[in-house]
Amino acid sequence: MAHFFLAADPLEVLAVYSPKCGSNSIRSWCKAAIEEKTKQPVEDLDAFLIWHGDIDRCRDYWKVFFVRDPLRRLVGFYTLWVVRDETLWCFADDDRKLSLRDKSFRKFLYTLQHVQTRGIEPQHHLVPQVRNTHQIDFDEVVAVEDLSRGLASLNERVSVSAPVLHENPSPQDVTIRERATDRSPGWLRRHGMPVPELFYDGETRELALRICAEDVSYYREATGREVCGVG
Repeated sequence: MAHFFLAADPLEVLAVYSPKCGSNSIRSWCKAAIEEKTKQPVEDLDAFLIWHGDIDRCRDYWKVFFVRDPLRRLVGFYTLWVVRDETLWCFADDDRKLSLRDKSFRKFLYTLQHVQTRGIEPQHHLVPQVRNTHQIDFDEVVAVEDLSRGLASLNERVSVSAPVLHENPSPQDVTIRERATDRSPGWLRRHGMPVPELFYDGETRELALRICAEDVSYYREATGREVCGVG
């Protein structure tokens, strides 16, 4: 499933989020909040996941959409699954035929453009965040870049004090000043990961904006924030 639709029934909250969009932090909060509310351990949080076609049963729940800057999401995917761990999800398509191994960030974006223009189904980490959400009237949209505040606000709404944690943060070396757009994954492993802006130049940012056009438009309108620029 591209999206996660988590119906936290004891909280009367529907949390909608995608891979590489703070999903582990959101899951940790949901688990802790449900356990605090019910006074019972949650053995399997996946039991609360529902199919997007079943959300009508949550019509009276507080519906929250967690969205991430789409351009930062691309960098997050690339640095994790192409640079740091190329053993699991280092491919662009759902059929696992288009390898991303050893590709620079620019070539990674070219591959995503190929997937999009050929109508190939992307693998789940790269599916647009807005897919399967258009029928939902969200009560709240939380930018993942402001996740701590968003989860703290949810704590107040459902009257719990669940920990607000950031799981699996992507390591960044703010001392690096070199542009990473055309660096190989091997170079990045040796020298470290710069801030997301340094993965973009003018051409690749425009390419990413086209690839993620629908997500970019939604993110800007729903959060009032601008997407990642050129460093």
